[in-house]
Amino acid sequence: MSIPDPTERFERVDRHVKDNEKTHVVMLATHYTNPIAEVWDSLTEPQRLADWFGTVTGELRTGGSFAVEDRGVTGTIQYCDRHRALQLEWTEAERTGKVAVAVTTGVTGTSVTVRHTVADDQRWGQYGPAELGVAWDEALAALDVHLSGNIGHTREVLEQIHAEQGKDALRGRLVEAWRQEHVAAGAEEDDARQRSEAAARLLG
Repeated sequence: MSIPDPTERFERVDRHVKDNEKTHVVMLATHYTNPIAEVWDSLTEPQRLADWFGTVTGELRTGGSFAVEDRGVTGTIQYCDRHRALQLEWTEAERTGKVAVAVTTGVTGTSVTVRHTVADDQRWGQYGPAELGVAWDEALAALDVHLSGNIGHTREVLEQIHAEQGKDALRGRLVEAWRQEHVAAGAEEDDARQRSEAAARLLG
């Protein structure tokens, strides 16, 4: 098994928040050294997803519905372009939004971008971008473990990383990163701090 460096992983993710009048977007972009076909399979095949993300069931085709049973997520596959893009209607914690995943290939591997768009609702007002951003950060980190030669052992390796690095410390660093991005997007310092602190309590 191979254990990726969580600090290097943290620094490899570009995070952004975009606030509009009626919607908010949390965006993450990162890079994997694996070829695009392997990354795509890890993002779309139920057996691969079960190793790093969750148990996915349903009609996995454009127009089909799906569920991520151990995450309490349901949704619809609105668009799928093999080795290029996925667009999903995504419902979690009684909140429906849009998730768009784009993959592109390059000389050194594959880039993945995730955009999660939600309405200007009560949860955003309470938790800000960290609630969504940290969850996707941790998912992309799990994908990194999965793609680093640990297929079938991803959860075991993640537990080892959390034991060595401290899960709370790693998550706290992510919450702070999203607080900073919230401020960069125009949020007031005190407001961003209060929302990030609430998100940290929610995430445990």
